[in-house]
Amino acid sequence: DGLEEKQLKFVKKLVQCYQNGLPLRDLAQIFKILNLCSGKIKNQPRFIESAYDIIKLCGLPFLKKKVSDEITYAEDTANSIALLGDLMKIPSSELRIQICKCIVDFYHAEPPKKHIPGYQQASSSYKIQMAEVGGLAKTMVQSMTLLENQLVEKLWVLKVLQHLSTSEVNCTIMMKAQAASGICTHLNDPDPSGQLLFRSSEILWNLLEKSSKEEVIQQLSNLECLLALKEVFKNLFMRGFSHYDRQLRNDILVITTIIAQNPEAPMILLIDGKVILALFTYVKKPEKQKIIDWSAAQHEELQLHAIATLSSVAPLLIEEYMSCQGNARVLAFLEWCESEDPFFSHGNSFHGTGGRGNKFAQMRYSLRLLRAVVYLEDETVNKDLCEKGTIQQMIGIFKNIISKPNEKEEAIVLEIQSDILLILSGLCENHIQRKEIFGTEGVDIVLHVMKTDPRKLQSGLGYNVLLFSTLDSIWCCILGCYPSEDYFLEKEGIFLLLDLLAKDQTAASLLIKLW
Repeated sequence: DGLEEKQLKFVKKLVQCYQNGLPLRDLAQIFKILNLCSGKIKNQPRFIESAYDIIKLCGLPFLKKKVSDEITYAEDTANSIALLGDLMKIPSSELRIQICKCIVDFYHAEPPKKHIPGYQQASSSYKIQMAEVGGLAKTMVQSMTLLENQLVEKLWVLKVLQHLSTSEVNCTIMMKAQAASGICTHLNDPDPSGQLLFRSSEILWNLLEKSSKEEVIQQLSNLECLLALKEVFKNLFMRGFSHYDRQLRNDILVITTIIAQNPEAPMILLIDGKVILALFTYVKKPEKQKIIDWSAAQHEELQLHAIATLSSVAPLLIEEYMSCQGNARVLAFLEWCESEDPFFSHGNSFHGTGGRGNKFAQMRYSLRLLRAVVYLEDETVNKDLCEKGTIQQMIGIFKNIISKPNEKEEAIVLEIQSDILLILSGLCENHIQRKEIFGTEGVDIVLHVMKTDPRKLQSGLGYNVLLFSTLDSIWCCILGCYPSEDYFLEKEGIFLLLDLLAKDQTAASLLIKLW
């Protein structure tokens, strides 16, 4: 027992001896002493100070006597530096922080305070290279699990990993140690300073850029990581005001988008999050009293994005769509689109193309949504639409459009007309009763399209698509319903059809396929 006092005394002499740097040839012996000190800490806490002082020396320059020393003592140096990561297991806050400070100093090398005759400083990148060889990054990643509730130490370890992740070698080591998932799941840990989120996001970026992107994405493709990213994004979106916050928000969004490249990632939690219902909050006429003070242009852009998103999402979650009274909401919105209510749309966004000063953009995307759900051929959905008068409403919209020609937005009007006819075809096919509802009014709009100047079919504005939609509607909405067939023949529809076949070979070939 009396030897311990002598040991502590000799360690102090050792530390004084190497105040200007550590010779590479002595490094193995010095770290052997450090290892002995760390082994005594559990029963003799006084050795914490000795270990602390030796670790502090590691932040000083490494010295070489010969140029070849860097190669000769490479293995000893790599093993010595690797020991720093192992010492993170010692439950001492001051010791862990000093280890981290020492490693960070590898990246900010300073010359010796005093020149030692016969020695020169090892190259500035030598410590960094030896850290890579020794696999220090792995043990530092593993140390994160020991610091669940130790914020100060955790921030220091993240600072170390931030520096280590500037290297491809270290990033690969960190990736294999599951660093991406380990760091991501703790993004929301309490941290008033904001350092945790900043350093963690930069480490994730480095891992994506400097190691196997596919493997990192795989690590992040679990519900725990995605929920953490979601919460971070939501908090930054709702509470972030500075340029720094917005930049961090964008970084998190891009990382999430990269993860979405993995089809196995559970990105869509749409039912639990009531996404369909949230999107439908925009599918209604503008309100005078707004909860959030969006500008007219902002509200319109959000509205159009919401409807466009519903066109993709609703067919995947049709039960959720129906539980939200989706058909009724869309049909009511289409009534407003057709109404004379004063509305000045801006048409500035991608989805608003061709909609400046009118409601064409809103109508266009609403009809796309209806077409998407109709073509699921879900009888529950289509029956609900027919019971709500969709066939009559579609015919009414079509007639209203042709009564007010709009050459300026002709391409969009043609798309709207095509979608209406496709919706009607989807609803009426194989249903005599619905074909009867389509009736003579429906036949009239079909005949109107068939009377289109054949020269316009070559204009490229969508007349061909409209023609094909019309031929489809003849097959689905008229044929098989005797009163409609008689009316079609009475109005010389068969001659109009033959004229089209004579002038348009594409229409002829399509009709042959149909019949």
